Amino acid sequence: MYPEALAYFKSKNRAEAIAQWKLFFAVELNQVNNARLPETFWADFGRASDHVRTRGLFADLKPEVEQLVRAYLHRNGNYRSNAVLHSVYALQGDPAAATSWLLDLSTSAPDPTIVLRDIVDISWIPLANRGPLYQRILEAVQAATAKAEGLQQENARAVWWSWQLRWVKYLVATKQYSQAADLIATLQKDPTVSDSSPLVPYEMECAAKLGTLDTIISGYKADPQTAPGAQSLRTGARLLFDGGDKQSARKILEFVFARELEEHQLVATNFLGLAAIRIADGDTQGAVTLLKRLVLVVGDAYQNMDSSAALFEKTGHPAEAVMFLEPLAKATPWEPSFQLRLAKVQLAAAQDKTAPAQSLAKLAAASENPYALRVQAATALAGLPQPSDFGSAELKLAAGTKDIKPAAADRPYFYDSRLAAAQNSTDAHAKMEVLAKALADSPSREDARVPFFRAAVSIPEDERALASIEQLLQRRQLGRVAPANANDEGILGTEETYTSQGEVEASPGLALQPSQQAELAHEIALAMLRLDHLDEAASYLQIAQKLEKSPAELKRISAQLQDVRARLRRQHTNAARQPILHAELEQDRLVRPHLVAQAAAPAKTVAKPGGKA
Repeated sequence: MYPEALAYFKSKNRAEAIAQWKLFFAVELNQVNNARLPETFWADFGRASDHVRTRGLFADLKPEVEQLVRAYLHRNGNYRSNAVLHSVYALQGDPAAATSWLLDLSTSAPDPTIVLRDIVDISWIPLANRGPLYQRILEAVQAATAKAEGLQQENARAVWWSWQLRWVKYLVATKQYSQAADLIATLQKDPTVSDSSPLVPYEMECAAKLGTLDTIISGYKADPQTAPGAQSLRTGARLLFDGGDKQSARKILEFVFARELEEHQLVATNFLGLAAIRIADGDTQGAVTLLKRLVLVVGDAYQNMDSSAALFEKTGHPAEAVMFLEPLAKATPWEPSFQLRLAKVQLAAAQDKTAPAQSLAKLAAASENPYALRVQAATALAGLPQPSDFGSAELKLAAGTKDIKPAAADRPYFYDSRLAAAQNSTDAHAKMEVLAKALADSPSREDARVPFFRAAVSIPEDERALASIEQLLQRRQLGRVAPANANDEGILGTEETYTSQGEVEASPGLALQPSQQAELAHEIALAMLRLDHLDEAASYLQIAQKLEKSPAELKRISAQLQDVRARLRRQHTNAARQPILHAELEQDRLVRPHLVAQAAAPAKTVAKPGGKA
């Protein structure tokens, strides 16, 4: 029936078009009141609402639309109400007015609260406009709690508490920190709240934003009995860190670690975490003192020396790393990886280079050592005195120069040299050539695959690029984040893995941090897009979106994902609109024109003074 309305509108007969639309909504209302709704009802109503909106006819048809929606909610409650409410919400150009209208419409349902619960966090209502929905739900929940008795009251209070938490979370998400802090303080004093620990992370975030975090932590130190549990504080630190406030996150963790040490919870993670904060604050000597205490009083001394040295290596303090690696290497002469790390930090600390150079040369020449370790030792020797023979031409090449050229590395099984040559080359074709030979020699090693992929997509040769990492894609390794990445290490900036015995002995493989996985997943998605593999592109954009932490990059990825989903929807719609080619002329569907992407509006030309636009 609304095709006639469209025809009248197209012929500029607005009055007759409105009359036809009113007739259409009257028929829909009759269906709601008198019969079981056909499956096409929701789609027909959505399309009709969209036509009304785009043609600017909403003001003329609002009474008919409102009557229909109220009847639907009265009869059906929240059964598929989201689809109906989404359509009417879009009719209003103003989100605030649309939200008020939804609140009014919901009163027609037998239980308005259930209808509002379904849409309060829905994506098509802007975050800033959900507050009135939350408030209406909270009012209803509070009233229900006051009326409940016995076991029903206990259940009602549990529902009330869950909605209070959601309201606090909403206030924080919309940056209403003062209001959130006041509500948190009120809830913490409420005698009916048995466990207020879920509020602590939001309390920490509000305090950080309002500038009161130092005061709160000082209060915890003065009266430890008032301090929340460690897990709640850690969750608060994680929220702040993910929001970009690393300094506040570290302040919270510093208190957690210091308190646990004072309570004699002498575990290595507390010492290492507090030491990392000391280093970040510039108190390197304080970190050394803490970690020396760790080695003396906690667990395995060798493991703790290893971890302490790794922390100083990662944070760029080689002289301090020597303090822990030197006794460790002497105590474990059978472990060459410690000797390698010691020699490296001795060189970095600008100490006498003779002794570490001799140690590196010995490690590189020893055939009993793992070959990966020998390569690292030889590479570290570049530019230093070295023996004439390492027992390997590749090791001699690695020790001779850091700037290995593709031609020099072009020898069978010079895998590591070819990796270095590819890294030194700026030409994508040269990179691909040398890396392809490395993969041909040792297809089981994976550390050449991602560099080959990136060189190939830069040209772009997307099919070759994706073929080079096909095994990685089949194993679905991207997006798998180890649980350790969700703990304190990420906040302290110590989540990267360090060279250790196991890593030196093993053949290098794919070991990417979440940020690196996000970057790679995004690059794969873009390659898939160029090949028009939209389903796969959407999957990898979702992985990148999940792992990406940079707000700017996350915004870009989200926009690309939205565009890909729109293209997929358009493809699906076009498949339903196109004719099926067969001998008979009749079609089992309505054939319609092919949909294309809407062209961007041309930029307006700004008229120059004295000229024409």
